[in-house]
Amino acid sequence: MGDTATRFIDLADGSGLQLTFAQLLDASGQKLGERVEPQQQVNLDAKVMAAQGQDVPLKESSASQRHRPAM
Repeated sequence: MGDTATRFIDLADGSGLQLTFAQLLDASGQKLGERVEPQQQVNLDAKVMAAQGQDVPLKESSASQRHRPAM
């Protein structure tokens, strides 16, 4: 079983962004799995993303990965 929601956000250039959120539930309705904590916090303001016409969190996280030392 699961609970999924999809949200559509119009971007400044006329394109759109589709975000899908999901929760995995067992037969009794209890959530499965652990919460994933990001290694780096980024601004997830959808209005800012739409106004700028770009995925700011993706851009910020990609930049941080380029500067991360190899393991």
